[in-house]
Amino acid sequence: MHPRLGLLALTLAVVLAGGLLPALSDAAAKNGLSRGSLVQKAGKGGCIVDRSTPKQGCAAARALKGPGPFMGSRAIALSPNGQNVYVASSGSDAIASFVRNKRSGNLTQRKRTRGCISAKGNNGCAKAIGMDGPNSLAVSPNGRNVYATSRDSSSITVFRRNKSTGALKQLPPGSGCIADLPLPGCAPGRALSGADVVTISPDGRNVYVGSFFGSAVAIFNRDRSTGALSQPADTTGCITDALTTGCTQGLALSSPEGMAISRDGENVYVATAVSNAVLSFSRDPSTGVLTQANDGSGCIVESPLTSCTTGSNVSGANAVAVSPDDRQV
Repeated sequence: MHPRLGLLALTLAVVLAGGLLPALSDAAAKNGLSRGSLVQKAGKGGCIVDRSTPKQGCAAARALKGPGPFMGSRAIALSPNGQNVYVASSGSDAIASFVRNKRSGNLTQRKRTRGCISAKGNNGCAKAIGMDGPNSLAVSPNGRNVYATSRDSSSITVFRRNKSTGALKQLPPGSGCIADLPLPGCAPGRALSGADVVTISPDGRNVYVGSFFGSAVAIFNRDRSTGALSQPADTTGCITDALTTGCTQGLALSSPEGMAISRDGENVYVATAVSNAVLSFSRDPSTGVLTQANDGSGCIVESPLTSCTTGSNVSGANAVAVSPDDRQV
């Protein structure tokens, strides 16, 4: 994400899907809007800004400075039950937590430590380690855990989610943080330099992290009962753009910013900003291991590259998504 797109506000919009919010759908119809159009909610229901930069007509919240500046294609995440919204706020070194009204879509931040968690415990937030410059989030399929990558800590942090309140609590030292840097309380990890995007397999068995500065994908096994992560010690634990000791070498992996997994869990797709490419990896559901083909099907690049297919308009690729039917990316 380019610096000019980094926002200091979380802006809310309601999708006018038929039957979801009838009153809004009727209003949209009267105004000539088509099904699926977006209408921003009026007043404080339509925008939330950090309380340090108040804006007339918007609600104020804590720990909401700078979601997604420069990096962070997934700075916002929704819990599977639709009850909570989480925002990675790089400028606040924090994750802001909101309770979502399922009918209206309005967000409310709980008081004190239930409403945010930060590196220094500022703004009345709970305190976390290894969370300098958080930029992307992922919630586990079972809703029990939230994972955050942090650019400046070169880390991935692990939180237990309270399903009733939505509050986050970091797992104990040693399991609550894995970092590429020697940080107190964090376990050592590989291929996490400038950790950017994070995603979880549909079966909840694996967590994958795109490392912007490390030009790599780090691979973790996930304990589905506790949420704790472990990185394989052999070369299956990471894939890098260059030949690196302890990692598998991949193609066109310079500076990954976007990542998505197919719903069947059989493929992982990565958008790389500096390689100007979209990559495809086959995933072994039983082990989580990723394999990239070298017959041209493993990468589509802007400029010709051996073992990749040449495409168009993928320069600076920084985000990727898979259609619900797994047919398009």
